[in-house]
Amino acid sequence: MLATELKRHGVDDVAVSAPDLRRLADACGGVPLALALTARRLAEEGPQSAPDLADKAERWPADASIWASGGQSVVAVFQWSVAQLTPVQQRAFRLLSLHPTAAFSSAAAGAVLGRSPERILRRLAQAHLLQYESYQRRWRMHDLLRRYGRSQGEAHAVADGRDVAFRRLMEYYLQHAEAADAWLREENPPGSSLFTSRKQALEWMVGERASLVAAVDCCLETGRHRWAASIALALAEFLTGGQHFEDLLHVMRAVLESAAPTADDRYTRAAALNNFALAMGKTGNFSEAMDALERAADLHHKLREGHSAYIVMLRNLASTLLISNRPQDAVAALQRAAESCQGPADMAVRAQVLGQLGIALLEADEPHQAIAPLKETLDLLAQTDAPALDRAMLHGRLGTALARSGARNEARAVLNSAVGLASRDRSGDQPHRAAVKETLGRAMLESGLPAPAGLLLGEAAADYLELENLRSAAKAHNDQGLALLETGSGDDALRALEEAKRLYLHLGDDMRAAQCTNNVGKVLRRLGEQGAAIEVLAPTAQALFQAGDEAGAAEALLNLGLAQLAEGLLGQAQEALSASADLHGAVGNLTGRAHALMGLGRAALKKGDLHAIEYLQLAIEAFRQAPSSDGKIDALLLLSDVLETSGRKEEARAALREALNSDEGPGTADGNRIPLPS
Repeated sequence: MLATELKRHGVDDVAVSAPDLRRLADACGGVPLALALTARRLAEEGPQSAPDLADKAERWPADASIWASGGQSVVAVFQWSVAQLTPVQQRAFRLLSLHPTAAFSSAAAGAVLGRSPERILRRLAQAHLLQYESYQRRWRMHDLLRRYGRSQGEAHAVADGRDVAFRRLMEYYLQHAEAADAWLREENPPGSSLFTSRKQALEWMVGERASLVAAVDCCLETGRHRWAASIALALAEFLTGGQHFEDLLHVMRAVLESAAPTADDRYTRAAALNNFALAMGKTGNFSEAMDALERAADLHHKLREGHSAYIVMLRNLASTLLISNRPQDAVAALQRAAESCQGPADMAVRAQVLGQLGIALLEADEPHQAIAPLKETLDLLAQTDAPALDRAMLHGRLGTALARSGARNEARAVLNSAVGLASRDRSGDQPHRAAVKETLGRAMLESGLPAPAGLLLGEAAADYLELENLRSAAKAHNDQGLALLETGSGDDALRALEEAKRLYLHLGDDMRAAQCTNNVGKVLRRLGEQGAAIEVLAPTAQALFQAGDEAGAAEALLNLGLAQLAEGLLGQAQEALSASADLHGAVGNLTGRAHALMGLGRAALKKGDLHAIEYLQLAIEAFRQAPSSDGKIDALLLLSDVLETSGRKEEARAALREALNSDEGPGTADGNRIPLPS
């Protein structure tokens, strides 16, 4: 709109820098007269005056000169509009400018005015001092009007009872935020009358989120630190659950940087530090998160709560870091927590910490290190009456760690125990049972037990669909397809994968759908339908790379290259496999890189290229370093044959001896790692 006004006044908007143009447009707040007067001033004074005009516009109405020219004045227009109101309505206009955001509900307006607001709000809207946004059911006061209203309100503060109105508004937000928070933390909390259901409380929080965050700032600006802290803490559960971590960080930082607390404020400050740490962990500053937790722990110690609160905070931080796909940082937090719970009285807490640590180590691709904490967790739980499903879930995690570490026989024994535990469950907890089935199914697939894996994953998918958990159902169907592929049931595998893809597309998750398409291509390749596989995989690899999923693109390129190799398209196969090897190396998947290098070795052999030996040696070295060594024996045997043919008999015999002495590790064909469910 400002650009249009500038052109009408003969000013080229390109002559004004984009930041200054944006500042001026924002300051005008969409008011036509302000836009016209700004354009006129720029025409008179030249585009070079834009920064100075923007400064003045942002100070309006303290500096009224910016929008006063030729007998026209924005102030005069606003004064005329307000003069048409009754004294009660004028007072209402001034008080409503108190609200911390431009948009507010009728209930918030009633809190400010201390009376039923509907008639007054409609009259202000008729005078064009408010707008009603029916789709959000909120009233909006343009920024210029708010600034004018505040300047007038300060001049009439005593007569209007401005401080009392502000107190009413903040009390309204605090009482409702605390009541909504209680509903979010437990069903039907005692003494709750402001809300009648969790759904109603959540809807209120969603609608008032921006106002509540801004209310914290308003309270701090006016010296009301306790109100600010109370509103911020009432927001913490909602902001964390909704993953609004920037807002959580903002309100907690504001509280922590406010005036130093008294001894009575230690509980508040410790809670704020905990929530601040969660937000910092989510937004990427792990060192500052740990520092905040240390300070919170010190306050809890002074409050004689010992180290238990510190351990809870570390576990919360670790959960946030795992959600943020930062497993190494989660491991560091949990290792610190484990160090803090060594005594006999800490047995139950230590079991929780070590179980979480084992899962984090698996996520960090350190299965060997995950085994010890998971085994200790199960030993500790055996001494308690822990639910059967909890123990079965941990058995599943241990089975995965053992399988990925090469101990398949031990993994299978652990998983058999897990199935027995799960069968004894009588809790009726269907969501937990579905999650246990999924975890055990994936672990069995990695342990070389695809038939029972397919059954469990199919049952998990059906349970998730019954629970209307479509995302988890899609994940289970995807893994069911991979399990069925390993049993030789190619057509059933395709049906499961297509169902997973359909669900992801229904959820709008195009990247996960593309990952399922990659698995469809893999099945087609294994079924010998190389042409169909190439047709599916070529666009999928490109789509995954463009979406930023380098790991998915690396797997798709591997499957594409192997299909092209089988079709005799050697040049195309080498291009795809080379890109796959590079991408697998970049994301740290040494098993995938090894399979791509082995494919390059096969392609070179078909072309009579002596670089085949070099590729196979690189593949074997990658297999040696990888957590999963499936395929290493094939690579060694192939290298032995090539070396023998080339007359390098001693090297050939060494490769053959290593193959005979090798014990294949876990994984699936082609080295495609199946990630743990989150």
